[in-house]
Amino acid sequence: MPRSSAPVPAGASTSPRSRPPRCVLAPAPPPSSTSSSGNIAPSPACGRGQGEGVTANSLQMDQSQIEQIVRDHKRWLADDGGEQARLTGKDLSGAKLQGANLKRAVMTKVNLEGADLREVDFTDAKLDEANLKNANLRGARLRDADLSGADLRFADLRNADAAGAEVSGARLKGAVITPEALHRLMGCRAETF
Repeated sequence: MPRSSAPVPAGASTSPRSRPPRCVLAPAPPPSSTSSSGNIAPSPACGRGQGEGVTANSLQMDQSQIEQIVRDHKRWLADDGGEQARLTGKDLSGAKLQGANLKRAVMTKVNLEGADLREVDFTDAKLDEANLKNANLRGARLRDADLSGADLRFADLRNADAAGAEVSGARLKGAVITPEALHRLMGCRAETF
């Protein structure tokens, strides 16, 4: 019987026999070469703060501060100066980061609730205990990312590539996941669905 590629809510069975969800994602096909420019969509400010540089001092950040951090991080990745993005505990709720390159960023306990994270590259990033509730992660690259304890409830994960991601303890209730991604889930402990 052919499988449908229509999205299904996390936890919904796509086969007659339901297996318990587990947590490490198996390898997936290589990501497509679409939208890897690292450009960020313009948007109004999503918060207020007085942060400077790549680490920023305040908890809440506005869109221009976030964009500067992403530019500095992109330069750091290219060995062209810049600094690694370190956004631990920062409030980036509602941020517009579509297509940004945040490989290897440190974002432990970051608040990205409701953020536009379509096609963001989070490969090997630390997003443990991050709040990604209601975030749009369509087409995001989460390969080998640490999402342990992350809140992904009601997040849109369609076409996201999370091969090798650590998702122990992640909360996925209500998340929208394609059947292909759902079948790659193995090893979850905790309130997953």
